[in-house]
Amino acid sequence: MKKTTHLLAIIVVLLFTSCESFFERTAKVDLPEHEPRLALSAAWHAGDAPFSSPFSIFLSRSVGALDEAAPPAVSNASVRLFEDDQLLATLTESSQDPGRYLAQDTLTLRPGHTYHLEAEGNGLPKITTEPETLPAKIDFDAAPFSTNDNRIKISFPNPPGTDYFVCFVNRIRQGTQSNNRIYLKPSSNQEHAYIQETGLIFDDSYFDNQPISLSLLLQQNSEPIPANDTLAIYLAHVTEGYYKLDRSLERSYYSDDFLGEPAFLYDNVRNGYGAFVLANVMVKKIVVGP
Repeated sequence: MKKTTHLLAIIVVLLFTSCESFFERTAKVDLPEHEPRLALSAAWHAGDAPFSSPFSIFLSRSVGALDEAAPPAVSNASVRLFEDDQLLATLTESSQDPGRYLAQDTLTLRPGHTYHLEAEGNGLPKITTEPETLPAKIDFDAAPFSTNDNRIKISFPNPPGTDYFVCFVNRIRQGTQSNNRIYLKPSSNQEHAYIQETGLIFDDSYFDNQPISLSLLLQQNSEPIPANDTLAIYLAHVTEGYYKLDRSLERSYYSDDFLGEPAFLYDNVRNGYGAFVLANVMVKKIVVGP
C-alpha cells in the first residue's frame, strides 16, 4: 500500500513538473514574409435594398498576421463590374471615403444573371471575384402582428433547388423616423436556423421542397412594442456565398479559444482576399395591432 502511495506521489510530481516545463519553453518560429495583395469587401443588396448605397465596395491592401496597423485603403484603383462576362460598369472612388468605390445610382442588377468584379491598383496584382448569380426576389405573406403575441409569422413559396435566406425586422416608432433593428428568436420548430447578430439566416433543406413558414419571436431588450408602431420585415434571398460568409463571420466572432480550431472567413477572390456576395431583398411593413 505504501509503495502504491509513493508511486502515485512521484507520478503527480512528474506530471506537474512536465506541465510547468512545457509552458515555460519558448520556440522561435520564422514566419514567411507577407506578400501584400488587394482585399475587396462587397455585399450587394438588390430589390428593396435596406441600405442607402447598396452597390459599393471597399478596397484595401492586405497586411501580415502580426501587423498591428489596420489594412490601408487603396485609392486610385480601377474597379469594374461585369454582367455575364460583359463590362457593365466602372466604379468610381468616393471623394469622402478613401478606398470606397461606388456604382452609379442607375445601376440595376437582374435576377438570373451572373456578376463578378475585377480590381487593380497600387502596383498589386489584379484580383477577380468568383461569379455570383443574383437570386430572384421572393414575395412573402406576413400575418398581422399583435402586442399580445409578440410573434412575427411569414410564409413564402420554396423555389426549386437549394436556396438561402436572411430575415430581419426593423421597428419604426410612431410619428418618428427612428429605425431600430429588432432581435429575433426562432420558435421551437426552427432550430435549423441560426441567429447572426440580429438576423435569422437559414437554407431550405429543412423544408423538403415544401412552402416555408417561419414563426419568429421579437425581443426588444424586454421593452414592449406599442400599438401603432411599424415593423419593416426584410426577407433577403441570398447566394450560397452570402450564406457561407455570414456563417464564417459568426464562427469567427465566437472563436475565442486559442486551443480550438481556427475559424477562417469565407473568401471568393482570386489572387487576393475578401468576398463579393449578392442578395435580393423584399420588404413589407405592418402596423402593430393592440
